[in-house]
Amino acid sequence: MKKLLALLAALALLFAFPPRARATLYNKVIVQASAAQTANGNSSAVALPARASSLLCLVSITAGSGTVTAFQVRIQGTEDDGATYYTLAPEFSSRDYDAAPGNSTASRDFVSETAVRTSGKAEAHFKTLTKKFRAQWTITGTTPSETFEINCYPRDDR
Repeated sequence: MKKLLALLAALALLFAFPPRARATLYNKVIVQASAAQTANGNSSAVALPARASSLLCLVSITAGSGTVTAFQVRIQGTEDDGATYYTLAPEFSSRDYDAAPGNSTASRDFVSETAVRTSGKAEAHFKTLTKKFRAQWTITGTTPSETFEINCYPRDDR
């Protein structure tokens, strides 16, 4: 009888607190392949899967040279197939390097540097999504060059 009661109690707990559903991670989207960039630019627009509820974007910086006065990366969204883009605000962002002095971390740019960056990784997680998105970067200075790639992972967190 005690074993039966213990089994019933265990089953009651199992059904009272069902396991949380796992997020569906869609295929990696290569938003910008690794290449040296010497000026401002945009990636091509990428359509999100219909059920995507969040987006994780990663920037991997592998080389830099010249005098860079600004190097910024942001994710932009559009609801009108690219006629108008606006910068998405990340829910959170982080990087594996110290930002240059004077840089703000409270920015919609999840890479925001005022000097050349030769290596590092940055990530940003977005909850506010649009039908399509793209990456945009700003690079200014005297013969500036930054080599980086941007990969994003759409997810269904529901």
